[in-house]
Amino acid sequence: MPLWLIATIVVGVTGIGSTTTLISCLIGLGVGLFGTTIFLVQRRASRRGDRSAQQGLG
Repeated sequence: MPLWLIATIVVGVTGIGSTTTLISCLIGLGVGLFGTTIFLVQRRASRRGDRSAQQGLG
């Protein structure tokens, strides 16, 4: 995810590539944030011992 953030900043500031490039960077950043959020919520639930939590997340 940090690489998507760097790529988004570089493309936004320098204008390298087309509009599609910036959109791809933003989508990658969004998917990374979404996945990280889901992982953290599941890990917190697993540590609390919720039965609905995925197992093996830490």
